[in-house]
Amino acid sequence: MSPKPYLHLIKSQAEFKKNFVDEEAPLFAELKNEPASKWGRKELFACRVLPKQGDHNLPCLESFKFTERFTTDQMKAFIDGPKDPADLGGSELALVKKYGHSLGQLWAALAAFTGPPERRKPFSPPDEGSGGGDNGNNDDDGNNNGGGGDGARWPKRARHSTQQQGFVDSSTLKFESNSPIPSSQGSQGSLGYVDAESHALAAGPEDDTLRLITCALRHVLYFAPPNNEPNAAAVVEVRDAKIRLDNNIGIRSLVAVDDGGLCLREPQIFEHRRSDGSLCQRTVYTTANNHVLMLETKRMLQCLPQGVPIISDACLAQMTCQALSCRIDNSGRDSVIILHAAQNYVCFVQFDMSTDYLLGLSPEKWKDLFRKYTV
Repeated sequence: MSPKPYLHLIKSQAEFKKNFVDEEAPLFAELKNEPASKWGRKELFACRVLPKQGDHNLPCLESFKFTERFTTDQMKAFIDGPKDPADLGGSELALVKKYGHSLGQLWAALAAFTGPPERRKPFSPPDEGSGGGDNGNNDDDGNNNGGGGDGARWPKRARHSTQQQGFVDSSTLKFESNSPIPSSQGSQGSLGYVDAESHALAAGPEDDTLRLITCALRHVLYFAPPNNEPNAAAVVEVRDAKIRLDNNIGIRSLVAVDDGGLCLREPQIFEHRRSDGSLCQRTVYTTANNHVLMLETKRMLQCLPQGVPIISDACLAQMTCQALSCRIDNSGRDSVIILHAAQNYVCFVQFDMSTDYLLGLSPEKWKDLFRKYTV
């Protein structure tokens, strides 16, 4: 029998202490050096992750809540969705012509998961031994584990209704925590029912999820205030490039690769010499923060107890490693935000890690820290 998911099991410090002992969990100093893609349940206990119920908004965004409704036509169209569900069976060109460049590309990306099944080409992994160095996987070592080894070929079967009594058609996860234990705080939403078989049928390459999320983020950044001002003093933009995070706590390495994210750019004035030798000034938007938000995408949900989606232990542990390594790189802030997406299911996760908590992770201090929080 599979163990209860960590996010269902641990909801208080008392539950954490009990299960830490029951599962004979290791201390952080006792962990092996593994990349984020190899982290799992024991690393969650070792890092003392304590999930808690979250609010509708991430705590770090409370002071930025808008009191006014979105007023731009593009944002209204984004919230309303496609005018006709049948449009998701059309080509990307047709969608762009009808909805505009930004929304057209977004609805085309969404159609990979919610459009007619006939529109979606079954995802077939490359045959073993077919040559080529790329195995089609995507993990934190630069390989790609979203690829195909887990039954990615679609079975030929009739689709059926996924509506279940007592569930709504949406899916987000909510959780948060307290310092100094590393916190994961998530956006709130109604927990919906997901049919595992139908969900697996829609599974394609991980890049399909990534494209949908980046299209949605770009649309919001282009048209939602206040970021939609072309000459703003600072702008948030999508970062497509994946960044490798490689840090250490004591002798333990923290190696992770994100799937892109959001970055902050600010204008700076630089002197430029023209071809005639004269000097002039020009404004260049340079990167001030590469990790406003990190992305972690999967080709499908990995944990569906009773049809209710929840972040799996392995995925939560992977994001924990990413958050720890990012927090070390960004000493000026205690929170790290990761957007986790699988197909068209999205969850914002906030990890809170104080400086005292990070200092306590050093091997020589772990036993004292353990006693402090278990007395």
